[in-house]
Amino acid sequence: MSDPVLINTEHYSDTTNMMTMSDESVMFGCRWPGCNFASENAQSVPSHYRAHTGRAAQKRRGKRRPHHAEIQNEVLEAAFALLDRANDLVDRLDAFDAQYTNARKQLAEAQIKLEEYREREELAEEITDEIRDKARKYDVLMEAIRGTS
Repeated sequence: MSDPVLINTEHYSDTTNMMTMSDESVMFGCRWPGCNFASENAQSVPSHYRAHTGRAAQKRRGKRRPHHAEIQNEVLEAAFALLDRANDLVDRLDAFDAQYTNARKQLAEAQIKLEEYREREELAEEITDEIRDKARKYDVLMEAIRGTS
């Protein structure tokens, strides 16, 4: 004859399921997720269930994963490091902005000075042209005076 097969599972208690088998026998199983413990004695399941929920089990689970506070501290440290990097980038951007603004100011001042020099050069050319005209007229006048004497 083949092994009995599970036909029906019913809630028996907070820790135990009652399982009816194909040969009409009854087994009692642990309700912990993923646990396959089964026994013909209903009283042995709650004892077994304490292996999942007792202090020793809690310690084992605690050792398998980092504590919440440690994870939180690591996240905070990473966040603070990221904030420090962001502040550093903001400071560098401010410094660059100040340099850029200063360079623009110097360029504007240089353009003003260049325009002033151009105006002075044009004025100097006009004055030079006037002086040349007067010098020519003077030369013509002097030749006329020499030619008459």
